Amino acid sequence: METTIHQPSGVELSLRTVLLAFAAVWGVGFASQALSPFLVGSLIQDLRFNASLAGLIQSVELFAAALTSLVLAPRIAHLSKRRLAIAGALIACCMQGASSISASGNALLVLRALSGIGAGLCLASGNSLIASAEEPERLYARMFMIAAIVYCCIFVAMGHIGAAFGARGTYGFEAIWTASMIPILWRMPAAPPTSPESDRGWAGVPLVSTILMSAAILLFEICDVGVWAFSERVGDTVGIVMSDSGWALAGSSAIAIVTAFIASKVGFRYGRAWPTVISLTAFGATCFSILTAPNVRLFLAAVLGYQGVYAFALPFLYGTAGLIDARGRTIVAASGAALIGASIGPYVVGRLSERAGFASVGVLAFASLGVVAGLMLLTQRQIPRARCELVGLVPENDRPYTANGAE
Repeated sequence: METTIHQPSGVELSLRTVLLAFAAVWGVGFASQALSPFLVGSLIQDLRFNASLAGLIQSVELFAAALTSLVLAPRIAHLSKRRLAIAGALIACCMQGASSISASGNALLVLRALSGIGAGLCLASGNSLIASAEEPERLYARMFMIAAIVYCCIFVAMGHIGAAFGARGTYGFEAIWTASMIPILWRMPAAPPTSPESDRGWAGVPLVSTILMSAAILLFEICDVGVWAFSERVGDTVGIVMSDSGWALAGSSAIAIVTAFIASKVGFRYGRAWPTVISLTAFGATCFSILTAPNVRLFLAAVLGYQGVYAFALPFLYGTAGLIDARGRTIVAASGAALIGASIGPYVVGRLSERAGFASVGVLAFASLGVVAGLMLLTQRQIPRARCELVGLVPENDRPYTANGAE
């Protein structure tokens, strides 16, 4: 029996759609993850928390966002994107503001968990919008271009804010930033999309592909966020102060603009395997290089390469998740898995760095990203054929293939 793919209509690759996706996903949803080097660094340097506690505080927030995304995943096709985004932004903003006036580890654990719930609501809303696009990988790449431009400026500011005002300044800035996203999120679609009863829950979703996709993104984010969260600390060991780290991370974001632009142009139109394998292998190499850099020059080179490769790889990961299910259930579930990985990452790196040093983390990161590449290749071969034809993507294992199905 042929599988029917229900494609939401009216979602185009327009600047408005890209801005809405950016505000929900990177403006609020992944903001704490992106800012984790400064948040973790300020907790250690200003509040004198040890690496394990600082990593745990960051992990709790990301884990709460993950659980929120996973709970919403089977219901996301029937929820209002605007209500989810606005509610999430308001919750996150209030909790971030409260974090800026707290110096207690226990209080921060609770406040950051509540902030994570808000971030998870926004992330689910934005990822659902991405999945409903005709070419989700290109939408994600263009959204990431905007994120790279914006965070290029934010990283410079956060370096100076963290050095001058410590943890209270970094959390306060995060609250102001989240509040600034609310006017944009008001433009999200207000009504839930119309969809047949057959799309309720997990019905119609390729579960094997969803599980493989979630596992791949889980491992990817463990490596990504674990390394990213402590990159500022590694920089400090080779002689870079926090304000200089801001400039280094901003420079890496500038490179990410270029690589995200390339990904937006390439998409899946020239195949899926080669950009996946090349980008993930290169990403593993940069993770290892950051954690084992012996001096400032090599560290800066690794950081610059890290963001550039990350910006190229990420659209293909989330674009694949978007292609599996146009209603957004797979990409929202995968995002939940990503946040679980992100929540584990800082704590794992903190523990391993205390026990065995950053070099051990680098080896594990490189090996894990090799596993990610294998899982991605398996997942991409199982994308529903009807979905591929709908977006003009010919399955690689069926080439050559013509429009009428003849070879």
